[in-house]
Amino acid sequence: ANLAVSMVTMVMPNPLSKRQLQFSNLDWGPYSQLIMGAVHASFFVGLLASRPFANPILRRVYATRAFACSIFASSILHLLIPVSAAGHFAVIMMVRIMQGMAEGMTTPAMYGFWVKWAPASEMSSISSFTVTGQYIGIVLGMVASGFLAESPAEWPCSFYVYGGLGVAWSLMWFAAVYPTPDLDPGVTEDEWKAIVAPPPPAKPADPEAPPPEPQATYKLTDSPYKAMLKSPAALSIWTCEVCVKWVVYLMLTFAPLYYVQVHKQPVSMAGVYSGVHFALFTVGLPLIGYPARAATKSQNISTNFIRKTFNFLGLATAGSFLLSTALEGDSLDKAVPFLTTGFGALAFPLAAGYNVNALDIAGVHASKLMGVSGGLSTIM
Repeated sequence: ANLAVSMVTMVMPNPLSKRQLQFSNLDWGPYSQLIMGAVHASFFVGLLASRPFANPILRRVYATRAFACSIFASSILHLLIPVSAAGHFAVIMMVRIMQGMAEGMTTPAMYGFWVKWAPASEMSSISSFTVTGQYIGIVLGMVASGFLAESPAEWPCSFYVYGGLGVAWSLMWFAAVYPTPDLDPGVTEDEWKAIVAPPPPAKPADPEAPPPEPQATYKLTDSPYKAMLKSPAALSIWTCEVCVKWVVYLMLTFAPLYYVQVHKQPVSMAGVYSGVHFALFTVGLPLIGYPARAATKSQNISTNFIRKTFNFLGLATAGSFLLSTALEGDSLDKAVPFLTTGFGALAFPLAAGYNVNALDIAGVHASKLMGVSGGLSTIM
């Protein structure tokens, strides 16, 4: 989010700003936009390259330490972006690749951390709340980056602020967070019992309720990838993931540039408008899951119908509003609500559609199914 907003002033000063930005504006010639896309993509190249190493590392290192090291390394590299950008664009691409490799550990380590620290009964709600945090960061980061880029310190200021905050946060994490509850002297006996207690037993089944849907059985040693390639459900999940993440990455990297170039907005307002898109999306993620879970628990509606309905509502609404932006978004009054509604609708499939369906159909292999899905969406 920081780079997406700041790069607008890094490469092309905004003539509508109150003053002309003069700090080392980069001259990448007629291929500026192509190079900007390559710089953004280089982060995901590093992210994809680091995925195979995440699980082997977490088997040898505490998840809390791997998480803090990931944030620390990424923050140090973030501080180097203004210096690297002053040279050849290949240098900043290398820094971004290394950032992607560093941050490839954050999500697996986060789940490894909660496995040790979250009560079993709260695992689902805590993990979804944690994932929502990254989008809150995008909202705040986009809004703040636009104003920092137009401040007297100019665009390098945003990299120093966020990089410095990341370094400080990771050091505090090292000092305050322990790998497991057993090693934390501040955990009381009651807290420890609450964390390690098994989940409550399931309620007895209602004899008049319809029988539950049959669940497939799996073995941990089974190799699922050949079956995935033949499964229409798996192929559908992968297709949905590519479509959704395409829009997420597009909005994350190019929305600020769109508002500056097409609607002639200052960088500060471009950051605000871009943040608004993610705000609705962020609020929708935790809220949409509640009616879906309630409908599933009621057993009056099949899980299959719920997943398809939420998936269709989200993708159809998003596609309609994004297409409307291309056809009718010639004014700012139309573009902002169209893009905000279209992007916000993607919370439906992520909270209660295909993203959750992997757990329904793949059992113990859900992580493998979504691992392939994440890799495909990153490549695309």
